[in-house]
Amino acid sequence: MKIGEPALEYNLDVDTGSTLTWVQCSVPKTLCNRQCHTWPQQHKLYHLVNLNTLVPSMDPLCVELVRHPGNPNDKRCGYNLNYAASESTQGYLIRDEFTFGSNARQTITFGCGYNNHQPGLRGTSPVDGVLGLGRGSSVGLISQLMKDNVISHCIRVGAGGFLSIGENMHSSVDITWVDMGSENNGTTGPSLYTFKKVGNGHYAAALPAQLHFQGNLISTKAMTVVFDSGATYTYFDKGSYKMTVNAVKATLHGSLVEFGDPAMHLCWKGPHIYRSVYEVKPLFKTLSLEFPGQATLEIPPENYLMISRLGNVCFAILPAAEYHSLGDNNLIGAVTMQDRIVIYDTEARKIGWAHDLCRTSEPESVIGSRL
Repeated sequence: MKIGEPALEYNLDVDTGSTLTWVQCSVPKTLCNRQCHTWPQQHKLYHLVNLNTLVPSMDPLCVELVRHPGNPNDKRCGYNLNYAASESTQGYLIRDEFTFGSNARQTITFGCGYNNHQPGLRGTSPVDGVLGLGRGSSVGLISQLMKDNVISHCIRVGAGGFLSIGENMHSSVDITWVDMGSENNGTTGPSLYTFKKVGNGHYAAALPAQLHFQGNLISTKAMTVVFDSGATYTYFDKGSYKMTVNAVKATLHGSLVEFGDPAMHLCWKGPHIYRSVYEVKPLFKTLSLEFPGQATLEIPPENYLMISRLGNVCFAILPAAEYHSLGDNNLIGAVTMQDRIVIYDTEARKIGWAHDLCRTSEPESVIGSRL
């Protein structure tokens, strides 16, 4: 994404699970009270030079974001957001020009994050901030660009893909659709990992799904499912996670031995070092989430496995119960969205998906992760 004049490029985490767009930012020391911290990134920090771009406390977008009536004497709008796995950002709302496509520009309100933390980061992060594509908030990018419309993304296995805002780029013939849940049924706020019910900002299926393995029902518990591209991994509630792990282990080939790898909760060591999930795909079976109305989200092995730095194969579905802010919810993350287009049609109130190679002739963006 290109921001400012002259336009400078930043890599943003494409996140359908939160609403605030923000970039790591360098601000005058008088504005950060000795609490300035940014993680290493590929591009130069966005520099807040013109203080006139600061959004005042009484601005309606600030009032909505931080949930207070505003202070007429405060010319700044400070925010502090916490995500899952202890990630956080602190900063000020500002306004600047975003460049969309080759030359279309629009002034956008976004976050200038001067105190950001990404625990567990090793080396340089592939992302410089977050592109908040969640719904239900006026401060969200989608709300600022349009009233109601369609966004879609396609994350290719390995790297790359595309993001579309404002239109459906895929033929509707082979798309599986489910109704989208209400955005006002229990939770509010731009930080979307504090929900007990599915609320503001989330793209969730209106009706619960049932979990299947090899086409057989393995859990009778109804699963409320949230789609969140900003999460690297997929998260299941405690009961569903346990049933899934038991089912996977019961069908595993003897050549794989459970192994304590620091990368993930559950990993297996094979007779040699693995470099691709496709090497072990024949040893694992397909999961699926089946929704009322014959809508099925298939999760083949390559969409729930990953290869660790040590060359072991690891289970990329994690227990939501170990992340307090996730509660007892089920979250479909980027690993499960790979090689399929996912469409969020807020006008028709539907979520759709279809298998896709996620190829485009346009320059590709790096899609990183906060989880």
